[in-house]
Amino acid sequence: MKLVSFLNKETKAPGLIIVTMAGLSGIANGIILMVINIAADNVTDKQTVLYLLVFLLIAFLVYVFTLNYALTQALIAVGDALQKVKIRVSDKVRLTGLRFIEENRGIGAYSALIQDTNMIAEGVVQSVYSIQSSLMLSVTGLYLTAMSPAAFVAIAALVICVMPVYSKKFNKTADEMKKSSQKEADFLSYFNSILQGFKELKLNQRENDDLFAQLSRVAVEMQDITTKSNMSFIFDMIFSSSILYVLLLVTVFIVPEFVPTHSDVIHSITSSIIFIMGPLVMLATGIPVFAKTEDSISRLYELEAKIDAANLASSHAVNDYPAFTQFKTLAMKDVLFHYQDKAGQILFTSGPHTFNLHQGELLFIVGGNGSGKSTFLKLLTGLYQPECGFLYLNDEAVEAEQYPAYRELFSIVFTDFHLFDRVYGLPDLDETEVKFWLKEMQLEKKTRFSNYTFSNMNLSTGQKKRLAFIVAVLRKHPICIFDELAADQDPQFRKYFYEKVLQDLKAQGRTIIVVSHDEQYFNCADRVLKLEDGKIMNPVI
Repeated sequence: MKLVSFLNKETKAPGLIIVTMAGLSGIANGIILMVINIAADNVTDKQTVLYLLVFLLIAFLVYVFTLNYALTQALIAVGDALQKVKIRVSDKVRLTGLRFIEENRGIGAYSALIQDTNMIAEGVVQSVYSIQSSLMLSVTGLYLTAMSPAAFVAIAALVICVMPVYSKKFNKTADEMKKSSQKEADFLSYFNSILQGFKELKLNQRENDDLFAQLSRVAVEMQDITTKSNMSFIFDMIFSSSILYVLLLVTVFIVPEFVPTHSDVIHSITSSIIFIMGPLVMLATGIPVFAKTEDSISRLYELEAKIDAANLASSHAVNDYPAFTQFKTLAMKDVLFHYQDKAGQILFTSGPHTFNLHQGELLFIVGGNGSGKSTFLKLLTGLYQPECGFLYLNDEAVEAEQYPAYRELFSIVFTDFHLFDRVYGLPDLDETEVKFWLKEMQLEKKTRFSNYTFSNMNLSTGQKKRLAFIVAVLRKHPICIFDELAADQDPQFRKYFYEKVLQDLKAQGRTIIVVSHDEQYFNCADRVLKLEDGKIMNPVI
């Protein structure tokens, strides 16, 4: 069972003790039934009833204590296990390559970390109750055997007959849960597309309707699978109840015809069968829960294996190399990279690039949309590893295991930048310097900085880019890259940015790379590098 393997692998919880406690609670539950039946048969014997009452209270306390312990420890164990897995997978995600993230965008690709972990926790609780119910049924079975071997034989025969039905139902339900999970992931992917492409969809009704039709189709398919699963659940409930009524029919109407002595204990047997209805229903309803739990564990480990495969194919792991903080020259030599589709067909080629950057330069990169500027920057900064060629730092080749240290040279604001909710990774940040840059970027009246957060982030796109610029500069990395940062600025600030801000930053010793379409400001650069169709055009301006 995958759930047992999961807990054994991910936690050091006292599994044997939890199972033992759950079993003891089931035994105590069965004993409670026996004591009640014996007390009912001896209701006129006050002394015996008093002793039985004391015994009943002890059994009840044992039942409550053991079940509480088993559930509490099981929840703690699964909570620890899921926390461990979530942190481990999140750590692997942050250390993986950019290409993996680009190919697996959207929360739907990582739904196993949220939805499936909740299902695993539910499965653990169900497991405790199932163990408790199983032991309670076992004790009740022994009790029935002692009262009427014939009744026990009839019940055992019926259970043996229905077990293959439950086994088949479990396998079918597990398959349905797997299909449902896949459809749910597809639905989340389409829904995420609506959110990410909201502006585009608002401007194109046909595209909007077509995407919605795909989402609706997946939703209908998902609902069909869910409905079938729920119907199976209803069948399990009715089937379990029907078994109990069949047991009552057999013990009350059939067995007494063949075993005369059976009628002497028929009341106790009947009450016992009614008493076990709850545990039987609990076991029956556990089938879809266990199926979902098995599927959730599989999906969680499949996600982790997918990330591991991506990390194995590239070198993006943390290593012991100290971060590079200074450079004199940075170079590309015959660097080449391809985008490929799932069939391996080349969609776009970047390079081969041969390029040099010197400390203190102000370099502009120009080129039309789709010319390969962003890919060039990702190769230069080590976010992509080249398929051919090498990066050189101070005339020494940057090895694959040095890439994390190499990337520390750069602060970058991409055109599709993300502005975090607070400033991370700068524990000794000087708020006076932040205030200086807020004023320098003309944002001092828009937001304030305190306790590593900006008071207002509900800004225009251009203002958010200025805020991202400030954070990038505060990191004090030797190379700053600004990808079309001036594109969303007003003409006055754009002029101020090129002629004042960038020049001041250069005067501080920073090396600056700017992606720009503003030809009127090309004279502010030391060099202008033009890209076209993924290649550097010569001569460089």
